[in-house]
Amino acid sequence: MEIVADGASAVYGSDAVGGVVNIILKQDYDGASLAATLGGATDGGDFLQQYSAVVGKRWVSGSLTAAYERKTNSGIYARDRSYASEMPSESSLYPQTHQDSVVVGLRQALGASVEMHIDGTYSRRTSFINQLTDYGLKYEQRPDVTSYSITPSLRVSLAPDWDFNLSGTYGQSNSKYDEREFEDDELTYSAVGNYFNRLVTAEGYLSGSLNGLTVRPIKLVFGGGDVLPKALPVITGVRGWYGAPRGGVAQPAWQHR
Repeated sequence: MEIVADGASAVYGSDAVGGVVNIILKQDYDGASLAATLGGATDGGDFLQQYSAVVGKRWVSGSLTAAYERKTNSGIYARDRSYASEMPSESSLYPQTHQDSVVVGLRQALGASVEMHIDGTYSRRTSFINQLTDYGLKYEQRPDVTSYSITPSLRVSLAPDWDFNLSGTYGQSNSKYDEREFEDDELTYSAVGNYFNRLVTAEGYLSGSLNGLTVRPIKLVFGGGDVLPKALPVITGVRGWYGAPRGGVAQPAWQHR
């Protein structure tokens, strides 16, 4: 982790005037490691399982590192907590979740003064939430969120203490939802849909320091970036059907905007 306490706004904009914390992917790692975490709530539920693996290979001019993590936890239901004893026992107080994450980082020197980096991420998270009522209705929600990004960058050493950096990012996320309603265990309503988001950024900057003018070197940064395109249409969709469990006629429904 890198803590930038002063001067962060010069690189990251006015929102970073108080400083920033950068999480830097591990580089030049050579080997493999495994880790596991198990835990749970003392009152029941929320049993956590977390497993991770990191592998890396280093060579003279670069390195490749990859990490994978699987994390699951069981839900907490009303039956697990005394303060929720008046709720239906199967109602969710905390969702059941499952998440898989992958991070890959490549570093390669392209000569004495040029270095290339490519970082990629992938994540998928699914959840389950169950809500019951005292009058026979049950609601189920199954969110499913998938996201990925890739960030190539290039660093060029121009002179002692001066570098030019160029980078871009392409990322996308897809949030799916699946909502169902039951009455006396018969399906009465179902809806599925998606929310899409896309991010494209590009930036370049020149950074360095001036020596000899003051007691301490003066650090300078010149550059800029942009989010492309500036506006993306929001795509949402709802597809499902309504119906009555006791002899009613199901009505299909579709909405898109």
